[in-house]
Amino acid sequence: MRRLPFSLGLFPMRNLGNRRQAHCRANCLPRYLFILLAILLCSFRLSAQVGQWAAAGLSSTYIDWAAVGSGSAWGIYKTTDGGGSWTKPYSGFQHYTRALDPVNPDVVYAGEAYEPLKTINGGTSWVEIASIGTATHRAIATDPSNTQIGYVGVEAGWGVHKTTTSGVADTSKVITGLTNGTTYNFRVTAMDSAGNESGYSDAVSAIPLAPFTDISAGLPGVSMGSVAWGDYDNDGDLDILLAGTIDGSSGGALCLVYRNDNGVFVNANLGLPGIYRGSVAWGDYDNDGDLDIVLTGNTSSGGISRVYRNDAGIFVDANVSLIQVRFSSVAWGDYDNDGDLDILLTGYGYPSGLRIYRNDNTGFVELSPSIASLSVGSVAWGDYDNDGDLDIAIMGSPTGSSNDGITKIYRNDNGSFSDVFAPLVGLTEGSVAWGDYDGDGDLDLLLTGHSSLGSRISRVYRNDGLTYTDISADLVAVYISSARWGDYDNDGDLDMLVAGNGGYGDTSRVYRNDGGSFVDISAGLPGVEFASVAWGDYDNDGDLDILLTGSSGSQFITRIYRNNVATANTPPSVPRSLTSSVSNNSVLLSWNRATDVQTGQVSLTYNLSLGTSSGGVQKSSPMANISTGYRRIPQLGNTNHDTSWTVKNLPEGKYYWSVQTIDNSFAGSLFAPEQMFTIGVPAAAPQNLVAITGNGQVTLRWSKNSESDFLRYRIYGGTSPNPTTKIDSTTGGIGDTSKVISGLTNGTQYYFRVRAVDSAGKESGYSNEVSVTPSVLTALKEYNADANTVLLLHMNETSGSTVADASSYGNHGTATGTTIVDGRFGKAHQVAKAAGIAISASPSINLGALNFTLEMWVRFLTRNVSLDPMLFHKWGPNETGPGFKFFVGRQQPDDDLVFSARDTAGNRSGCGALVRVSDGNWHHIAATREGGRVRIYVDGVFRRDGDASALGSVSNNDWLLLASNIDSGQVDEVRISNKARSPVEFNLQLPPKDLNATVSGTSVNLSWQNGGGMVPLMRYRIYRGRDSANVVLIDSTSSTSFVNSGLDWSSTYSYRVSAVDSTGFESVKSYALRASTALLPGEYAVDGSTVLLLHM
Repeated sequence: MRRLPFSLGLFPMRNLGNRRQAHCRANCLPRYLFILLAILLCSFRLSAQVGQWAAAGLSSTYIDWAAVGSGSAWGIYKTTDGGGSWTKPYSGFQHYTRALDPVNPDVVYAGEAYEPLKTINGGTSWVEIASIGTATHRAIATDPSNTQIGYVGVEAGWGVHKTTTSGVADTSKVITGLTNGTTYNFRVTAMDSAGNESGYSDAVSAIPLAPFTDISAGLPGVSMGSVAWGDYDNDGDLDILLAGTIDGSSGGALCLVYRNDNGVFVNANLGLPGIYRGSVAWGDYDNDGDLDIVLTGNTSSGGISRVYRNDAGIFVDANVSLIQVRFSSVAWGDYDNDGDLDILLTGYGYPSGLRIYRNDNTGFVELSPSIASLSVGSVAWGDYDNDGDLDIAIMGSPTGSSNDGITKIYRNDNGSFSDVFAPLVGLTEGSVAWGDYDGDGDLDLLLTGHSSLGSRISRVYRNDGLTYTDISADLVAVYISSARWGDYDNDGDLDMLVAGNGGYGDTSRVYRNDGGSFVDISAGLPGVEFASVAWGDYDNDGDLDILLTGSSGSQFITRIYRNNVATANTPPSVPRSLTSSVSNNSVLLSWNRATDVQTGQVSLTYNLSLGTSSGGVQKSSPMANISTGYRRIPQLGNTNHDTSWTVKNLPEGKYYWSVQTIDNSFAGSLFAPEQMFTIGVPAAAPQNLVAITGNGQVTLRWSKNSESDFLRYRIYGGTSPNPTTKIDSTTGGIGDTSKVISGLTNGTQYYFRVRAVDSAGKESGYSNEVSVTPSVLTALKEYNADANTVLLLHMNETSGSTVADASSYGNHGTATGTTIVDGRFGKAHQVAKAAGIAISASPSINLGALNFTLEMWVRFLTRNVSLDPMLFHKWGPNETGPGFKFFVGRQQPDDDLVFSARDTAGNRSGCGALVRVSDGNWHHIAATREGGRVRIYVDGVFRRDGDASALGSVSNNDWLLLASNIDSGQVDEVRISNKARSPVEFNLQLPPKDLNATVSGTSVNLSWQNGGGMVPLMRYRIYRGRDSANVVLIDSTSSTSFVNSGLDWSSTYSYRVSAVDSTGFESVKSYALRASTALLPGEYAVDGSTVLLLHM
């Protein structure tokens, strides 16, 4: 539940009298006044979101100018009929009054103990009047009979208050100018356009609160210290890492972790060495999902720098060899993009200097980059140029003096750092912080400290791409200071917290970002020097609280200030469209920008998670809860503003990754759905290689691989088994799973294998081997006209519109709007919407009540979805007589193949079969009529039958139209017969039949029979899957048996087989057959009494 930023007290108010009620007439009392809220900077709001008053109907013409009371006895003071003279309140009492501005009825005033006084400009506007005596007076109303006369209140706390101005829907108001800690009472009325008011609502009382409240956490006061928020115990709330001295000496130095137990902070007693004049930081350097510690600073024996590993809440010295420094600063950051946190450390010691410690998983390697060695300063990582790696900002003194400070930005160029010579003021004894204050998607810089000229400095430098520009922010100048960015008011832009010595004393300020200008909000924080400050939402209420330490006057303090802002932050959205691109041992991870209600889109940052197991963080810890998105440290995401990030030097293996969004209040979104990629591990060997012979060539086909870092397939072949000579490769990526190998010698046996290649150039093992002998193909036979053929269109004409009938009946056709192209058998006609082939009326195709067969090879390239594509159409003159049509309905995604008949009386009958034929492939489509039944076949397979009794005698004057209304397609080999032909007479290979299986251990022995057909067989294809609807090609053979071995024990498989004719055309798959391998020795078998059996 959100905490309200004030206390409430409700009390009844007495009726203001019958006169007011009568004058209100149609005005109604607003029904409820629930809550006053949103006090901010000594103001509060009558909120339409939490508390509201209901709008009432308004219509009266009378006006009560003032309602005045004496003590608890309230009475009515009014004008004469709403327009006469004032009844002056009796001056012997205090009178509580509210009144309307006579010029602007949207303005209302309140006060008590009135005296007449002129307004400044005759009542046309209302301003505060100069004081009378010792009290502050505010004008509240003008006498209607004399607009130069007004009334003023003399009690502190009373003044001018406006009504709402936007009509009945405007049910909230901000009341400003109030005093924190003072109780205020409020009531509301409704007013019509004539100025008539309703009675009062119920009253509420409220006490404005300061923006931040000290929670009295009971932490030891320190100075010259360092503080950081972090959830070290992974319980979902922020704990505290606190270092400093309690008395100004090394003997009083401490370094403690305070565990957050539901808002109470308890010393975890972890035994860390006490330090001051140094720095501490949380970071998961070993990528095990919990926060470790790096600390550096001064002790009684000199400077130290140490890393402590978090082992289930116990911190163990990791024995990392670091330079031992004091007056030091330290920061975690992955500068080399290998996924783990490196250390940036600078300070004064033996030796002094700046060091980067590269985390190489097994330990830290010391590097001495060409970067200025500083102490008494501050360091920070940040990708200021958005090029996908972390750059460095540093400030401090190369000698330890307070008068020779420098401030530098170093650009990371693939692990080497170059000074960009940014025009920054040189500082020491202060702090540096990255943050995008102007919401343009790049990191700006906040600096505080002591300049070489002896002055205190606080500056904001705007990142303008190639340079940094001082924006001349109106900030208190401080040194021995600390400053941090954070969106405390949840308006989406970065505000700042600044503390230090301001020259005229210690100070601590919160600056609100108002469109790039910074306004001191008078937060009421104690001033501190030798300061350390941090933002963090310790109570998980959706706003940033303050942790502040330092020397405040004569005492050292450490305090937590709870944020009292009324509006909670909401987490941003989840990043989408995650992709990965592997190159050797690196991967480029990319995603789309997310959005947020508060923070602007380009100002959002992102937080990457990368592991070697699903949900793991072994390679790059996001320091966040993978399940909930909870951020365990309040800071920018680890990829900053970048929406792509390269991770380098990854060992071979599978990796799982995700990313979340971080807003300017450091709240994290949920993580995006997890993705996977593979580094270095060779791709799996391709499966299910088959070969289709041709004339001097072979077509190879295989199943697609599944790797994300796939490059190509390589084909190996030769005239001997187990070929190792690469003869070709694919170029179309992972889905390019076929290759035509040409230039072969007919009659010679060849052997082929395939390997997969990943993006690193590593090859998989070999696929299964196939052998094949190229040969001259048997010519594909067209139909011969037999005694039952009444129409046969081979469509082999090379020009003209005449389509010759090869039967003995001479039923030649005329093509309109067609194009002659290569077809299924020789040539074919390409047809479009307005095209078709018309056959003149003829007794031989007067099918009537006779048995018949309609056949056509058709290939739909695109299909008409506004009209029914017609295959055969004989429907009588002007489509009014008896007849039939055989067409494809418009139903999607399957095609409704329909035969419809109509008799002379208009009665209809027929049937339809849902089967996909508009897939861009050639299909043989047939309809047979035998007796009163019609049967539909596709590629020789029976699909549906139905009643055709409505088909009577067809008039000899009826024409026959072929292949009309087809959007784009091809038609070939049309045959009409005066008998009902069986599928074995169709010009194709039929599916294998009588599929059978026997099981031997983990082998399945398949056998089948050829299904028949008029085109020669080349070979069979075998398909397997866990269910009949999801089978994949596993092999091919020219025999009618196949042994599938090496299967799993106790497993059930589905098999289907297809036939491939001599041109490579594949039949429909056979019906499925299920086969179960033998039980693993010792497992139970299912019997008639088994109701549950889990082999596991």
